[in-house]
Amino acid sequence: MSMQDGTTLAQADQQLTVPDSYAVVYKEPIEEEFPARFMRRVESLCAQYPVSPDGKVFSGITDHFSAIFHGFAGSFHPAVVDELRNEERVEVMGNERVELLWGPYIDQPTGSWALADISRSNTGAFNPRAPSSNYVYHRSSLGGEGVTIHVIDSGYDSTSTTIEKDRVEERTPGASANIDAGLKKSFDEDVAAQPQTSKSHGTLVATFAAGTTMGAAPKAKVVVWNAVKDATHPEKDANSVRIANAFEKIVMQFGQNDRAHLNVINCSFGRMHAPVGNLGRSLLRKAVEGALAKNFLVVAAAGNSNIEIKWPTSKLESENADAGAYYPACIPGVLTVGAYDLDRKKAFFSNYGEPVGIWAPGVNFVSSDGQWKFGTSFAAPLVSGIAACILAEKAKADPNYRMKPKEVQDVLLSWCYKDSQGRSLLHNRALLD
Repeated sequence: MSMQDGTTLAQADQQLTVPDSYAVVYKEPIEEEFPARFMRRVESLCAQYPVSPDGKVFSGITDHFSAIFHGFAGSFHPAVVDELRNEERVEVMGNERVELLWGPYIDQPTGSWALADISRSNTGAFNPRAPSSNYVYHRSSLGGEGVTIHVIDSGYDSTSTTIEKDRVEERTPGASANIDAGLKKSFDEDVAAQPQTSKSHGTLVATFAAGTTMGAAPKAKVVVWNAVKDATHPEKDANSVRIANAFEKIVMQFGQNDRAHLNVINCSFGRMHAPVGNLGRSLLRKAVEGALAKNFLVVAAAGNSNIEIKWPTSKLESENADAGAYYPACIPGVLTVGAYDLDRKKAFFSNYGEPVGIWAPGVNFVSSDGQWKFGTSFAAPLVSGIAACILAEKAKADPNYRMKPKEVQDVLLSWCYKDSQGRSLLHNRALLD
């Protein structure tokens, strides 16, 4: 069987997934003793098939999930995968490759306008095209204090000075005992094998969410979850198992004692769900839905392909459903952010469509090296930062109240205005009133 462009299903699998890497999810309701029995069976199979005929070593089970769903993930021999698929009480999902949403960038004079443009109160009319370092960002005095913004991305550059070091940390969402215990990853112990340049995307996203002078929530805590393993090609090596691990750790470590309302999860990444061959249902969607069910606010970038994205039309119970859904932006319950430009029009690269719930500045973000960055990746953390400010204000005013994600979204939308296309722009209206 082949696809229309001549690509075989096997080739498509290679492009869309990490070879031989799968997640296994127990179907509800789960029989009490089944997981333990099944794990022993899988471990026995992995011991029988540790290596392929061409010498590839399979790691077996590497990750366990219990907070966002019940199951495990790992690297398995095809014979083991066949046995997994024969078990009707589990669902096998491919490990999808996920793209960090870089936008195009050009060299321009330094100066920032985005924070002034999304200020809660009017800053007065200004020309966003004029280079300036004197824009005014009117914000909550709390600045997100007491709230944690989770940036699932490419890591954080420990040499960066854009966020005070006591407000930011990097964690690796793997099976490390230190991480599982919830211990802070020391900046001094940063992975030496991974060049800091590979972490620039995550560093920028964190900066625009909570940077001291460039962030929307300059007093919030930030945890950057490094979902990238390959330092040489960070934009190509994020995948859904690592991202699911990050969601798992966030829910387990930060959702204790009913504290989900003090967290925002930022997703400046995405992929078009195109189930072919053995890819199956979206693990990325499963992970995000698990966090949403625990009342975590999830903010996602709409994507930079200038395409219309749409809600999924099914629950994706079959491997051939909804080949055009873009995740996590199209997952119901996620607050999806599109990008607008200096003219408050849709940025030329931004995806659009019904799932895009709010629009924020997405062009001319200045980086520490003086370059200007573009992308929905950088519009999303602005919204995450403003959401953190809203949560902080509510928590201070009423410490016993647990603000729900939908309530935060409603407040944000009440601050927006709708343009002629019906888009909700997070803009202070200084040029309109």
